[in-house]
Amino acid sequence: MTKFCSYTVLIGILFVAGMTEATTAARSAGISDEEKKSIEATVADWTKSLEKKNFKKWITFFNKDAVLMPPKQARIVGPKQIEAFMRKNYGDGGVFNLTDVMIEGREDLAIYTSYVGHGQEDLKQLVVLLRDPDGKWKVQKIIFNSNKAM
Repeated sequence: MTKFCSYTVLIGILFVAGMTEATTAARSAGISDEEKKSIEATVADWTKSLEKKNFKKWITFFNKDAVLMPPKQARIVGPKQIEAFMRKNYGDGGVFNLTDVMIEGREDLAIYTSYVGHGQEDLKQLVVLLRDPDGKWKVQKIIFNSNKAM
C-alpha cells in the first residue's frame, strides 16, 4: 500500500470517528434547563385550564392528531374527541396535584412524566410533547393509569 493510500485511509478513519463522536455528543445533550422550564410552564398552564374547566383553552395545548390513552379504554384521537372525554370524566375541574415530575428529551421532542393526584384518584402519566414551528410545546400523546397496585 502506498503512503498516499495509507494516509487517505487514516484520514477517513479519523473523520468517521470524529463524526461519530460529535453525533453521539449531540444526541446525549438532551434538552436545556431553559426548555425544561418552558415545558413546565406549558404543563402548568394546561393544568390550570383543566382545573378551571376552561376546555377551550386546554385543548389548544394539543396537536391536531394528538392521542389520549386512558385506562381500560380504546385510544382517543384528536382534540375534539379528547375534549369530549375529559368533559365527561373530569368536567368537575378540581385540583390536579402533579408530583415527581421528570422531563427528558431532545431537540423538538420531550417526555414528561409525573404522578397525578385528583380527588380520590392516584394516577401516573406519561406525556409526549412536540415543539411546533412557532416554538411552542404541544401534547402529542398522553397515557395514564392508576398508581395503585392491583
